[in-house]
Amino acid sequence: MAAAAAVCSAFTLAPAALAAPRADGSDFSCRASAVRVNLKQPAPVLLEPIVANAPGAPCRAESAEILNPTTIGPVTVDAANADTAQTPADLAAAPAANGDNATSTVSVTNPRIEITGLAITATVLSARASYTCQNGQPVPAGSSVVTNLTVNGETIAIPADNAPFTLDLGPLGSLNLNQTVQEPNRITQRALFLTTPLVDVVIAEAIADFTGNPCAAARPQCSDTADNDGDGRIDAQDPGCLSGPGGAFNPNDNDERDPGARPQCSDTADNDGDGRIDAQDPGCLSGPGGAFNPNDNDERDGPAARPQCSDTADNDGDGRIDARDPGCLSGPNGTFNPNDNDETDRPNCSDGIDNDRDGRIDFPADRGCTSASDNSEGTASGRARLQTRPSGIARLGVRGPCTRRSFSATVTGRRIQRVVFSLDGRRVRSDGDSPFTARISTGRSGTHRVTARVTFLSDSRTSARTLRFGFRRCAAAVRFTG
Repeated sequence: MAAAAAVCSAFTLAPAALAAPRADGSDFSCRASAVRVNLKQPAPVLLEPIVANAPGAPCRAESAEILNPTTIGPVTVDAANADTAQTPADLAAAPAANGDNATSTVSVTNPRIEITGLAITATVLSARASYTCQNGQPVPAGSSVVTNLTVNGETIAIPADNAPFTLDLGPLGSLNLNQTVQEPNRITQRALFLTTPLVDVVIAEAIADFTGNPCAAARPQCSDTADNDGDGRIDAQDPGCLSGPGGAFNPNDNDERDPGARPQCSDTADNDGDGRIDAQDPGCLSGPGGAFNPNDNDERDGPAARPQCSDTADNDGDGRIDARDPGCLSGPNGTFNPNDNDETDRPNCSDGIDNDRDGRIDFPADRGCTSASDNSEGTASGRARLQTRPSGIARLGVRGPCTRRSFSATVTGRRIQRVVFSLDGRRVRSDGDSPFTARISTGRSGTHRVTARVTFLSDSRTSARTLRFGFRRCAAAVRFTG
């Protein structure tokens, strides 16, 4: 229990006001937990200090994080953050619309689990779960990432698409990775779930669920007295609402855009010439579970004519289809995109999502990405190397030949913020710009020592370090005159 108390003083929580449900009582709920430890023996103890939106419902914007190395029972982490969010923040303040959502995200850096006979480490564990309104229905999505996992020092190969994976630990228990639990009205995504006779550990768990139907629109666009398409015309005066028989006003039309600006499945035209239009055309039944998709821009029949993320087929062979496939989470902020024609799961550094929540997305904007195929947006740790020009001065050191001239010392690496160079304990130069270089010069013969104190950018989570080398200055030549 002392460990739990120490953790509680280490994390920060951003408060948020409670939001009201929609008029019919329907609501989203969400929950994000960085680490949960259930100690089974000698007496049950639950440790779960880093939770966003702990009550679960209603879903609201909330964040919990720790920024320093912290111990939670048998688990230690360098940093962790749990976030929940809902759009709109107050469901009662606006009618339901496509894109309304509840989202939970979690990221844990450098987690370590140590129990008798078992040591588990990873670089990053992250999870995301959401429900997003699409065509009046909540659509679930869940994904998680496990990078650089080791068990008792052995590297464990994780499926490239971060598919669910279970490792049998024999009498020690089992380790479940990238676990998705789909229940009625709820999706739970866990990056890591360890169960043993002594303790259960869950790291990076995201939950989203709902009651009622928070996605049910109060009024269609052609009856809401709003200029939804921005053309200056409203409802019965808008040509986009003249979609009834013979071009009559249709108050139940939920798309005010003029026919020429609508997707094929909403334009009241027989685009594929099969005698069927929009909701009556099988080519438009590309929504979740074969529902009508008014945003489908291809009225042709058959799955082959539909985008991969709307064709009810497992195109990339990962066992997940359409809204449940991480490769289809290419909409804004990682939401489901039914018009995506590539179900292949994308690496973190090219998926359009801010996976490490540092405000930068994908390669090259996110400095944690080494390439577009990098599957971790986590910022790289700092590195530094001290060199001289000529190079032999540092390489050979005080045992090498003496030098008669001044020379340059340079620090190279990544995520470097500043380098302070010193000669024999006296500061020579403080350099905050790459290349980090100082000119080393002394007139005194004998042995000398050069140090470079390197500090790194804070998001690299790398401690400052001191690099050093020694060299010999030649004695001044003796000249005889007269």
